Amino acid sequence: MKDGLAWNKKHYNVSNFEQYDLTPAPFLVSNLHYLKENNSKLILDAGCGQGRNLLFLLENGFEVIGVDGAPNALQVASDLLRSKKMKKYTLINQELQDISKLKNETVDAIVSITVLTHIFDPEKVIGEFSRILKKDGLLIVDFATIRDSTYEYISKGTKLGQNMFLEQGTKVKYIEDKKEIIPLFKAFEIISINEESFIEPGHPGSRPFEHEHSSYVVIAKKK
Repeated sequence: MKDGLAWNKKHYNVSNFEQYDLTPAPFLVSNLHYLKENNSKLILDAGCGQGRNLLFLLENGFEVIGVDGAPNALQVASDLLRSKKMKKYTLINQELQDISKLKNETVDAIVSITVLTHIFDPEKVIGEFSRILKKDGLLIVDFATIRDSTYEYISKGTKLGQNMFLEQGTKVKYIEDKKEIIPLFKAFEIISINEESFIEPGHPGSRPFEHEHSSYVVIAKKK
């Protein structure tokens, strides 16, 4: 099963966007200044889900493209953005390993929030990000650490590899040390890697309870 279809079943099986948390990711909010200082105009939200970060970026004056492999997620995002009368956005249903609808060097920045943790081949996805980003374009992504509150119960499930597990048909990979992810960014200049924690409200469809995420947040610029 493709990643997007697994997420359709696991997380985006509730069609009303009002049932989802619409608060933008805290580390996107705190790092918004990087996007503005780099004069970013068009931003790709890779793995945009229900559209909470798309909405935040639009409200801050950016033009956005949302890509997600889950058709249900894009329907929720579309309903959300139309309800807010937003204009400058495009939604694309494709897996992140091959975003063929976007040409080379077309976006100024890419954000991918709580997404790469669930990707089997992050090096391939980051390669796609590099292809799509303009030179000097910004990348903001994160990876869950073993200090994430979900590790305690997800690690009791089916093990796929070192700190990698299966949860309701989707993969979850936890990072022990930031040294593990640095090799993924060969095409980038890493600006910062910081471990950040934030509280996530419950999700309809899965994890319907408040939980605390701990992630390595990477900010990088394409060489």
